[in-house]
Amino acid sequence: MSAIALDALRALGPRPSLRELEMVAAGLRGSNDPDVRALFGLGLRLSEREAWERLRSLVLDADDVLGFVALDLFTEVTSPGAHAQVLAGGWPV
Repeated sequence: MSAIALDALRALGPRPSLRELEMVAAGLRGSNDPDVRALFGLGLRLSEREAWERLRSLVLDADDVLGFVALDLFTEVTSPGAHAQVLAGGWPV
């Protein structure tokens, strides 16, 4: 569905830093690419669950090692600053 999202995940690798996640998520949120916007449910009437299922199925079909990174990236794209808030509260990510 979106080569851009897969390329972003592969570039992040299996253990990205919080800063790397935030930068890639900001880039994806700002993208005008219709596939990226549809994949993350940006500007669409999709539930987060529906959007996550789209991304998850794409990632698992392409590279299941990146599943957890995909979840972190999805969270940061759809809820900017979520990981930083969790870390600030002392919760493990």
